[in-house]
Amino acid sequence: MASPELVINALTIAAGGALVVERVTEYLKHVQKRLDQQQAETYLQQVELDAVEQALHDVQQSPHSNDSQNASDDFERYASVPVIDNVQPSLNRAKVRLFVRLAPLALGIIIAAVMDLHLLALMRGVSVAPMADVVATGAWWVAIQQWLDTLLSGVFIAGGSQPVHILIRFLRARSALLPPPADQTELLTASPAAEAMPALLDYQGGVKPLTLDKVHRRSGDPQRIVVHHTAMHSASSFDTVVDEFLVNKGWLTGYHAIVMPDGQLHAFCRWDRRGNHAKGHNDRTLGIAFHGNFHSDGSDAWSNHDGRYGQLQPSDAQLEAGARLIAAWILLYPAMIGVDDLVPHRELLGANTVCPGNRFPWADLCQLVQRWLVTWQQPRCWAELQMLAQRPYLYHAQAPVLTRPAEPSASESSQAATSISSPATPESQEARHG
Repeated sequence: MASPELVINALTIAAGGALVVERVTEYLKHVQKRLDQQQAETYLQQVELDAVEQALHDVQQSPHSNDSQNASDDFERYASVPVIDNVQPSLNRAKVRLFVRLAPLALGIIIAAVMDLHLLALMRGVSVAPMADVVATGAWWVAIQQWLDTLLSGVFIAGGSQPVHILIRFLRARSALLPPPADQTELLTASPAAEAMPALLDYQGGVKPLTLDKVHRRSGDPQRIVVHHTAMHSASSFDTVVDEFLVNKGWLTGYHAIVMPDGQLHAFCRWDRRGNHAKGHNDRTLGIAFHGNFHSDGSDAWSNHDGRYGQLQPSDAQLEAGARLIAAWILLYPAMIGVDDLVPHRELLGANTVCPGNRFPWADLCQLVQRWLVTWQQPRCWAELQMLAQRPYLYHAQAPVLTRPAEPSASESSQAATSISSPATPESQEARHG
């Protein structure tokens, strides 16, 4: 499967090349139009000169020109209008037309060859080795296939931007049906089988953090955490969720974090900036979305009562990872004190939504968050949380000095570690999904 970076680079090259081809084609057509106009003007001038010469010749050859002139004085005279025949195609004109037709095609092929572009391989979802390596290994059939792929990619680019847009829509629709890649994580994957002690959260500012440097600033650090579901197909990728906000809706931000069904955690919006997830409540909240549609009311046209959007409830790994991040947020931001600062989207004042769905196991999530709050306070975990607090893109102003809550008792620590590290029993699974 081709990596997302490779897909983005290939589409960028194709779109840029198509734009160059369109501009060159427009210029060549303009030049051709000017040449045709000049040829028509030259032909008209020649016709007029021939008409004048013919008239002079007729006057000189007519012996009764004066008599005919006098005889016709009583009649109204009209100026002769030269009749212009269709311009006969010349060899030079044919050459110009052929050049205008073939130049964009040649330019598209040159761009594809120079940039080593392989759009067919991209649509098939396979990676392509450098041509030099293929030739060095003697795999001539593979080299021919790659050369033909580049040739067809050049023809594709020569068609302009419209075919590229069609390809982008095709790949976007195709990616929505594929499972997310295993290596596209910004935060460490967490699952019920993970070890009791969580690893450091590798937060780097989310998607395109520099675009938010001067916009969407908070009035202060977060005070609450809003829980959502994406209401999208659970098998679609993280990039599909990002595109829904940044491309389809044209927004700069979205959720602050997204939890995938397999437990992968992705940062989306910078945590020190207002997201775009809960109208009227974005300034002092963090938004976390569990990927999927967990609403099963059949009267709702967008519900997932028949499984059309994938899984009907969050997976165990998804709840575990989401609870782990929520507990870390509660401890990172001084304005929050516990599970009471957690709220489903539908319960916000003025919210007209069912998010995160009537099948979302809210009680189970709160219980897991409480357990992770205890786990994060253990010495090694607390040290890692302090390191995370020093990273950029976390706070409205200067990073505070984290104050560790009261030391949990030995029985509480043991119970929390056992609850997190041990697989869920059938009874607990039934409660979570029932």
